[in-house]
Amino acid sequence: MLTVYDLPVYQVSSGALDMAKTNLEAMLKLCAKPIPPEDQTEELLTTQRKSLHDITHELVRQVTSPNTLVREQVWLGVGGISCI
Repeated sequence: MLTVYDLPVYQVSSGALDMAKTNLEAMLKLCAKPIPPEDQTEELLTTQRKSLHDITHELVRQVTSPNTLVREQVWLGVGGISCI
């Protein structure tokens, strides 16, 4: 799967970058948002924990990216997770 991280910055349009930033923020909010007690199931809680773990793992992996834009977005993502 090709992601924005796989392309040099000069090959990615600013619209694609803005969309990726928006999608990343929405994904983080959705994965970290508390599930209302009436909607909680063991399967849903397990899936949420795994998703948040996987996302956090990928963000931490990208902290050392040579791409400044990627590193900045990673820090914003980590900060977003810590606020939720």
